[in-house]
Amino acid sequence: STPGLQSAGRVALGGHPVRILQLDADRVAVALNDSSQVAIVNLRHLKVERKVAVLGHPDGLCLNPAGTHLAVVSNEASAVQVFELSTWRLATTLDAGSGPGQCAWLAHH
Repeated sequence: STPGLQSAGRVALGGHPVRILQLDADRVAVALNDSSQVAIVNLRHLKVERKVAVLGHPDGLCLNPAGTHLAVVSNEASAVQVFELSTWRLATTLDAGSGPGQCAWLAHH
């Protein structure tokens, strides 16, 4: 084990995790590649709060700078879905070309 790091516990996700992204002080999003879902995990309570259905083989996860939207990359659909975090409503789906693995938010001023 790594000095200074200790396990806080385990959370059963019911899928194959490939990416994890911190959403806020208590929650993370986990892309479950084999089940076409993103699990929202509360680390303080060590439980899955919800699972969001997404396009096939989700991989990259990106949070916008304001923390209001989550982008999820689908390798199977070659697309990026953008969800509003307050409601988990699908805001838009964008074509991402062949086999994207990650995403990034670009801001203009």
